[in-house]
Amino acid sequence: MRLFVAIELSDSVKQALGDLVRRLQPCGTKAAWVRQENMHLTLRFLGEVGDNEAERLGAILEARYAGMCPFGLEVSSVGVFPNARRPAVVWAGVSSERESNEKTAPVELLDVWRVAEDAALAIRLPKETKTFHPHLTLGRVKDPKQPGDLMAYLENERGFCGGDFPVEHVALFSSELTPNGPIHRLVKEFPF
Repeated sequence: MRLFVAIELSDSVKQALGDLVRRLQPCGTKAAWVRQENMHLTLRFLGEVGDNEAERLGAILEARYAGMCPFGLEVSSVGVFPNARRPAVVWAGVSSERESNEKTAPVELLDVWRVAEDAALAIRLPKETKTFHPHLTLGRVKDPKQPGDLMAYLENERGFCGGDFPVEHVALFSSELTPNGPIHRLVKEFPF
């Protein structure tokens, strides 16, 4: 199975993000926009994982997430990776009231990310080489050299706030790639 570990979003946050995507789509950028029902906060993409490894991963996640404290996140701000000159990914940001000393993520979010990373390493997946920059992917630009009016549209959304939501569990999803985009299916939830 092709798997990833993620935090699910509330319906109201998904709605706000879906509305945002619909406002950005006319910008003239050729992009694969994420469907509202597929929006989530990825903690760790795992790729193809065999049944035995998936079972072991699930047991590790269940044990490590049990007893963690629920926390809240807020969806606000918009931007692009890697930069405005060559935008490849359009994103919305996440934050919390209690920010970490590290500038990449709230403390609680770093804690749940570390559990996902440790579980991936425990089933012998390679260590993630990129720094964890929590974000919600809104779209992937097909031709970063021709972004159209994307940056102007994002400037108009500078004050975007998608609302807040509680994080009370983490989920394991499967992802099936199809010609009409990925289909994500919930495999298991791991409550705190």
